[in-house]
Amino acid sequence: ALTALARIEERRGDVHAAAEYKARLADLAPTAKAAALVHAAIGEMLALGDRDPALAERHYQQAVHLDPTLGAAWDALLRLADRAGDA
Repeated sequence: ALTALARIEERRGDVHAAAEYKARLADLAPTAKAAALVHAAIGEMLALGDRDPALAERHYQQAVHLDPTLGAAWDALLRLADRAGDA
């Protein structure tokens, strides 16, 4: 149900509501790696087109906290920092 609600909100353009539903999915994930992947996906959704880069960064940080081997999240953090001029 949460996945469906997240999709509906994303289609409606409410990425913040979609992110909240997806974050609940991460809380329910069976492993830290699975939760990290969900947080990375949330970050990707929020970083797209500069929707909310600050919130995207928080989700990418949560992803690498949960799974420090998740290279895609580290790469995304670097891209965000580069865009912000912090790299």
